[in-house]
Amino acid sequence: MSHTLPYFGAATPTALYEANYRRFIKLFAEVENLSPDKSIVLLSSQIELRIIEQHKYTTVVLFTKRLAAQQWLGRHGHYNMVEMELRVCHDARVIEVIAYQGHKPIASATCYPNQQMLQVDEKKQLNLLLKEILENAIRLERQVSRLTPCS
Repeated sequence: MSHTLPYFGAATPTALYEANYRRFIKLFAEVENLSPDKSIVLLSSQIELRIIEQHKYTTVVLFTKRLAAQQWLGRHGHYNMVEMELRVCHDARVIEVIAYQGHKPIASATCYPNQQMLQVDEKKQLNLLLKEILENAIRLERQVSRLTPCS
């Protein structure tokens, strides 16, 4: 990542993982009951969630967020989405980013400089990015539900 996100919240990574789990479940409450290769799509947020692995207490999902700026990307169309692999632990109620844009595993701390040019706190930054995406999706879902007429 070329920049870092400021974060003034939780002091530990676990607190961030727990808060992201609560945000995630607000949007995808049914994820625990889905079978592998099933998908959930939030149209208003342009987020797709595909189940990769489903175990008793853990689900691994592919989380894809389509970006609205596709028309400005021109020939660089492969940058039109954010793709993360997430490990959702239902018993511990935490979620963490385990892969980003196909790169995995993501180490919790890396030496800098390194061959991939990852930041020292790359894993924290990716979990903060997930936080931003989930908060924005929750905000959009609330707006859509206020605009949708009741029948």
